[in-house]
Amino acid sequence: MTVWESRVKSTPNNDFMINLSNATTFTYKSANELSLNVSSAIQSLPGCKCLALLMPSCAEYVCLWLGLSRVGCTAALINTNLMGTALVHAIKTAVGDSETKRVVVSEELLTNVDAVRGQLSSLGIEVLVYYHNTNKVSGFNKLLEQTSGTPVDQDGVPARAWNSDLFYIYTSGTTGLPKASKINHLRFYIAGLMFSKLCRAGTSDRIYCALPLYHSAGGMLGVSGAICAGATIVLRSKFSVSKLSSDLVTNKCTIMQYIGEFARFAVNGSKTPELDALAGKTCRVAFGNGMRPEVWSVFQKRFNIPNVIEFYGSTEGNATLVNNTNVVGAIGVIPWFAKFLYPVRLVRCDNSDGTLTRGEDGLAQVAAPDEPGHLLGLIKDNDPTRRFDGYTDKAATEKKIVQNVLSKGDRWFASGDLLRSDSFGFLFWVDRIGDTFRWKGENVSTAEVAAAFIAEGGERSKIDDVNVYGVEIEGKDGRAGMGRVALKAGVKPSSMDYGSLYKELAAELPGYAMPVFLRIPLAVAVAEEGEAMTGTFKHKKGPLREQGFSLVLVGIEEALYFRDDGKKTFVKMDLKMEKSIREGKIRV
Repeated sequence: MTVWESRVKSTPNNDFMINLSNATTFTYKSANELSLNVSSAIQSLPGCKCLALLMPSCAEYVCLWLGLSRVGCTAALINTNLMGTALVHAIKTAVGDSETKRVVVSEELLTNVDAVRGQLSSLGIEVLVYYHNTNKVSGFNKLLEQTSGTPVDQDGVPARAWNSDLFYIYTSGTTGLPKASKINHLRFYIAGLMFSKLCRAGTSDRIYCALPLYHSAGGMLGVSGAICAGATIVLRSKFSVSKLSSDLVTNKCTIMQYIGEFARFAVNGSKTPELDALAGKTCRVAFGNGMRPEVWSVFQKRFNIPNVIEFYGSTEGNATLVNNTNVVGAIGVIPWFAKFLYPVRLVRCDNSDGTLTRGEDGLAQVAAPDEPGHLLGLIKDNDPTRRFDGYTDKAATEKKIVQNVLSKGDRWFASGDLLRSDSFGFLFWVDRIGDTFRWKGENVSTAEVAAAFIAEGGERSKIDDVNVYGVEIEGKDGRAGMGRVALKAGVKPSSMDYGSLYKELAAELPGYAMPVFLRIPLAVAVAEEGEAMTGTFKHKKGPLREQGFSLVLVGIEEALYFRDDGKKTFVKMDLKMEKSIREGKIRV
């Protein structure tokens, strides 16, 4: 019997998921009934080994992948922000090796798929629409209706081992388009077990989740945590500052999930301090990651929450850290006297690309206390907690493995993150290594953004090259995207149609990945020493990051433009606008 089936048997009538966005409630029993129907529907589709799911956060989404899992079909949880080339790539990556290739898309997101339907069709990928309105009997709903009441045939279904794939979660990685990270049953279960034990969750708890269920924080920790504890998920499909406190208070939520950006929004945007304070009457734990030190104490006091549990981890990685001590700013703790128990290390590296600094013996050098280091996790294939299953792309998997770190022949997962540890063992976030940065709670791949700038036709055809990187804005989490754009010979910055450029980029990139700033040389750029200005070579990003969006540091030889979402264009910056951005008067 599976963990899910055991939970359904023990607490069938407990609420499993309450969706505040559409006022629907699923008990464990009703969720299981839908998942059984999905299992029967999938068995009617021969050769369906992997199915891509593009749906907003809702109970039906979880029921779909639960049903797929029961009959040995892997679900690919597609990021709902993906569009254009990135969306096609994600779906193709998931279902490319299946005998039959299919994606189930919710009616709310059908527009995203319609824009690339021709490309999907050329790849032999069938689109099935899931309608929340059950009166519509087409697409996936028709399959559900035709197979309703049909028992699931377990004959011929491969035995579900703990190390078999449950679903794929997409991550931007360090370069390139989104990669599908393999999540097996054991990894999903351990995530939920950790969550439920740290939060001391039980059947009477209500977990508030306004995080997307295609990500590991909501889709793994939250969902698996609820299943392990028999708790209820109170779901808000999209985070809302104005609804946060009323959601927590009205629904008597005891545990709240967060990411750092949400916490900052809540602190800065809330207009109901008296209601905020009431949240702590029932909410005893906030569990999440990315809480800025300057926000932490203010957030905890504002919402009267006694315990903040901060964790660090990547979807695919084996280096998970937890700080359940309420030490402000720490993302984890490994006491110096217990380091031998948990094989995670910070080692010296080149901060631009993560290359390890090695000694004369060829081994890596461990970072000293308070010295930034590359976070690595030891890989042991015979230990389920130390495995690194990687991605569906084998080449991408190998790029995340480094060898001969502490001893000859050892293998470690390279996180791509810079952390520092104090003398006791509390660990603190420093930065991302190389080309990936975080903005709006999402990892942004500079390679993916740069690719969106180059196209035949339209304003992008006037662009010769672009160097994408992240810059800091005071008081904001992560880094805002900036593109240094080299125009083709004869094209002047003043002749560009920035409204059209905005529209072209918006069709290819999710909002969090679209550059907030553009930096354009006023004349054809001449390569600086050691820096190439064409797409053939890599760019140096360090000096550009340091200059940020300062008009003084950028100088008069280049123009700066700001992304104005209200006007849907890029507008030329002046000193007054720069000051307003820094003071938070212009929303970013």
